[in-house]
Amino acid sequence: MVLNTQYMHAIHFSLTLDHEITVDEAIERLAANTRIALTRKRSANVVFSFGRDHGYFGRILSQTVVPTETLAVRNGNELVGFCFTPQDGNALLSSVAATLWYLHPEGFEDRIDVIRPYLFREV
Repeated sequence: MVLNTQYMHAIHFSLTLDHEITVDEAIERLAANTRIALTRKRSANVVFSFGRDHGYFGRILSQTVVPTETLAVRNGNELVGFCFTPQDGNALLSSVAATLWYLHPEGFEDRIDVIRPYLFREV
């Protein structure tokens, strides 16, 4: 389910995995992904305000921001939670990534590294 807000989408997700997982393991795996930011904040307004104050030209370029306190595991293998997807940053990063992948599919990961300093790991 996607809830539109003025600044970013709030998404409720439910991922059914083929193996069991714990919340701590899920947080570790999310933290290992350089395009995902984690946060303890629950409000889109607070997350967006952080982006305006600290982001590159006021933008959060990360693909998504996951509030870790919203994560839960059901039945051992279903990860549920919420995430915020910044509308402007997500479109910018996705466009650059798609263009780089199209032009240089064999060296995509190396070329997108120039953007990594502008991606948040934690909000």
